Amino acid sequence: MVLAYRSVISAQTGAFDILTERDDTAIVSAVIALARALDMEVVAEGVETEAQRVLLASNGCDAYQGYLFSKPLPAAEFESLLARNISAWQGGAGSTTTRG
Repeated sequence: MVLAYRSVISAQTGAFDILTERDDTAIVSAVIALARALDMEVVAEGVETEAQRVLLASNGCDAYQGYLFSKPLPAAEFESLLARNISAWQGGAGSTTTRG
């Protein structure tokens, strides 16, 4: 029985330097593979660059959060950003983030 349904991977420079450190890349790839084998969704936190997002996506990461998409926001600003992006994903204009 699996109690958790998510595996969270930190892509932050302080935790893993997945773009330049081969061992860090191998660890992150292994964690994603393990999560996949357990039918878990993988969410990467601390994604700051498009290169990090691409590397994580190529390894099977499902979702991302971090400064690449937005700095931390007060609740009202987050709700506004979310509403704009939902509208953009549904065919509206003004998207500020991308889905992985």
